Amino acid sequence: MLRIPQGSIILAPMVELTHRALREFIEAHWPGADFYWTEMASTKSFLAHAPFESFYLDTLPHPQKTIIQWYSTNMPDMIEAVTQHYETSVANGQVCAGYDINFACSAPHIERSGGGITWMKKPEAAITMLRELRSALPDIQLTAKLRLGYEEDFENLVDFCIALAEAGLDAIILHPRFKHEKFKLRNHWDILHTITAAIKIPIIGNGDITSFEKAHLAFSTYKLHSIMIGREAVRRPWIFYLIKNKSTNSNFSMDIELETAALTYISYVQKFLPAAFHLSRIKRFFFYFCDNLKFGHHLRYAIQNAQSIESIQEHIKSYFCEVPEERIKYEK
Repeated sequence: MLRIPQGSIILAPMVELTHRALREFIEAHWPGADFYWTEMASTKSFLAHAPFESFYLDTLPHPQKTIIQWYSTNMPDMIEAVTQHYETSVANGQVCAGYDINFACSAPHIERSGGGITWMKKPEAAITMLRELRSALPDIQLTAKLRLGYEEDFENLVDFCIALAEAGLDAIILHPRFKHEKFKLRNHWDILHTITAAIKIPIIGNGDITSFEKAHLAFSTYKLHSIMIGREAVRRPWIFYLIKNKSTNSNFSMDIELETAALTYISYVQKFLPAAFHLSRIKRFFFYFCDNLKFGHHLRYAIQNAQSIESIQEHIKSYFCEVPEERIKYEK
């Protein structure tokens, strides 16, 4: 049974981005996300007790609204890892809001390994795996995240989604791009709209939702159950708060202290993630966050080439000393 209410706005799963530090940052300053997806956790790494796996599976600060996304290349690992994690979570009293299966990732190394979008090439195996997972975990919320596939074949896509629903999924998350399409190409929302009419379980849409207006369109025109926001939630972590407030007050506006936000985010990474992750996660965040600044490409370049956190902090302070008028961003 789906426990995500209609109209929810969700943080999408993103590698090296949707970790506990970002969730804590959003919750502390601009609460508004109804649910959070973790970045994908590897079943193979989990079963091998890899040293950092606990950080990928960390569902704090709110396990009850955090969904763990799993990536696997084979069914036995998926069944064993997810059931083992669930049993451990029950014993520890920290059961998450559900599990999501990654059928969407098209990164070359993931595809070559047989995971992510590769499962869409072997639909019978994917359906069998989900049926077995549902049998093992009858009470947990199960979802799967998909792209549109490798090529335009609407009939097969609909059949696949229907079979996934019959196998026991509670909802399907659709990122309406094909395997070969990158982020700069438009989403095929027209296809997604048609699928929502054909599938009996809820459809959650993900992709290019960057404003209140686009969020409203996703619900009103495409009739989605819920929506996910990905890169825009890193670029503007306050977007959930902004959309929620504008939905009740069309004149709502807010001021963002960008320098304070930037430095605060770094402190959250240092507090909630292992030291080995600090530089990479900070750089990944600022790759998007710098888009808020007129001369953000200069700051982005400096941060990406920095060798220490202290250096990054100095680059941020220097930028706002040189361009003090950019400290405050006005959102409406």
